[in-house]
Amino acid sequence: MVLLLNACNLEVLTNGAVITGFCAIWLLHIILLPFVLVQIKKRSKRARSTLKEEYAYFRHGVIYKSFLIGLNGKIPKTATVFSFVLNISLLILLPLTIWHLIAPHIILSNIIRIIYAYCWILMVVRVSIVANSKFKL
Repeated sequence: MVLLLNACNLEVLTNGAVITGFCAIWLLHIILLPFVLVQIKKRSKRARSTLKEEYAYFRHGVIYKSFLIGLNGKIPKTATVFSFVLNISLLILLPLTIWHLIAPHIILSNIIRIIYAYCWILMVVRVSIVANSKFKL
């Protein structure tokens, strides 16, 4: 990830670098997400089936109910919004990666670098917000 972000802005990323960055971002998302969900589970006294439903809503931030959970004060609003933006960014990366594999461009490489950095920052900030907040479900 660091090599991708430190690369010269005037050169086109290689296909290997783009695929490696794409895999790294998605793996980091998959690795950090359970930490967020464990924090939610530690602070809840509800039935296990209800918890699984809330995990699913929180994991997929694009679903409307995740906003309701955040807006009701059960989960910090910033974490809910970060989840929404992060999931949209991760979904945008898929067509951009395919487009880059077909026809690499300098501008497209820079856009992909920015989205990688943006996603990484959002993931780390979201985990720290949830870990440091005092919410109860």
